[in-house]
Amino acid sequence: MLTGLYDIRNLTFQGGNSYNARVIINPGDPVFSGHFPGQPVLPGVCTLAIVKDCICRVSEKKLRYCEMVQCKFTGMVDPSMSEILNIDFTLIRTEERINVNATVEEGGRVVMKMKAVMTEVFNG
Repeated sequence: MLTGLYDIRNLTFQGGNSYNARVIINPGDPVFSGHFPGQPVLPGVCTLAIVKDCICRVSEKKLRYCEMVQCKFTGMVDPSMSEILNIDFTLIRTEERINVNATVEEGGRVVMKMKAVMTEVFNG
């Protein structure tokens, strides 16, 4: 669904339970023509999907959000100002869940902070 909107360029282990991702946003993606014309802003739901994708790649599992403990958008992601998102996240695994703390930055400013719980998606 978000094919072409972003590219995860770097996904690195920082030690302990911490990771960092560098994501490049495509300012020419059609999502920006409707959100909003003349004032492009990355929709918050897309930011959440990008964070989820990074976590899925690190965990090598298909995951879904099952609880959003806290999610605060502190700024807008404007791809005309900066096309780079820096995502720092920590994962605490339990038997059935992954507790996530994440911070998303654009241009050196925090645009989202999140605490969530994820579970594996089983097809069948």
